[in-house]
Amino acid sequence: FVKNDGTVWGAGTNENGELGNGNISNIPTSSPVQMLGVSNAVRAIALGREYDSNKCTIILIKDGTVKITGGGGWYQSEGSTVPVSIQGLQNIVDVKGHAVGAFALDSSGKVFSFGRNRGSLQTLGVGYYNDTILPPTRIIFPDGAAPIIALSANNDGYSSMALDSNHNVYSWGWNLYGQLGDGSTVTKLFPKLIATNAIDIFAGETFSYILKADNTLWATGRSGHPAYSNNGSIWMNLSDTQRNVFTQIDPPISPINLCAPKVWGVVPIKLSSFTCVANGNNAIISWQS
Repeated sequence: FVKNDGTVWGAGTNENGELGNGNISNIPTSSPVQMLGVSNAVRAIALGREYDSNKCTIILIKDGTVKITGGGGWYQSEGSTVPVSIQGLQNIVDVKGHAVGAFALDSSGKVFSFGRNRGSLQTLGVGYYNDTILPPTRIIFPDGAAPIIALSANNDGYSSMALDSNHNVYSWGWNLYGQLGDGSTVTKLFPKLIATNAIDIFAGETFSYILKADNTLWATGRSGHPAYSNNGSIWMNLSDTQRNVFTQIDPPISPINLCAPKVWGVVPIKLSSFTCVANGNNAIISWQS
């Protein structure tokens, strides 16, 4: 959590120093603890997977620099329990990341990748890179690409997306489930143009969404890992099957109606006061109209 005063707070596990409070602990905390040495943050993201030793937090600082805590052997050679600066990143305006890689967008629209490929998963967008730590390295987009304005990645996935100022979408990384949307299931070492006329992007673990300028919603990939195939569908009104190209879906179709306003039968009443008192499993709620 980044507070208005620029401090960073976190909860959960701290096995690799990812909470940045100077400690390492295998016992999760449910009470937020303050990250040390940070008072001017604008964003903090959690990266790495639960059962790996690569968990870390990446912190974007107001002056455009980037810090990291945790992540030893994956995002930095030696893990840290407090935030330390990542060299080679300046004028950064956004950070995103997935299970083994992080991406930083600077004010001129350039994207930098850093992290560590995992085995055969070449997910960092800079071509083939052996199983060592990659320092911040600029990602080269296809000829004709405009400055990048948005990034998307999922901390449990291995694929990434970028949106340029001309509304073109690029994707790279793992593609086993067709989540890159290029018509194949082949991993992409470099960004590939996969859609146009887009205004928003979302990269999941096994799927991706794009929102186009005409307000249509499109998806590619599969709903989830086969072991969790009963946990719902990304396809809404379509059959729940894997698709390797972006396919339009229609949220307003009944019974989905995710994009339709909900009417509960009465006009909402503005409350002049509201009180909720919780005591164990019992709660006392009172209000006045």
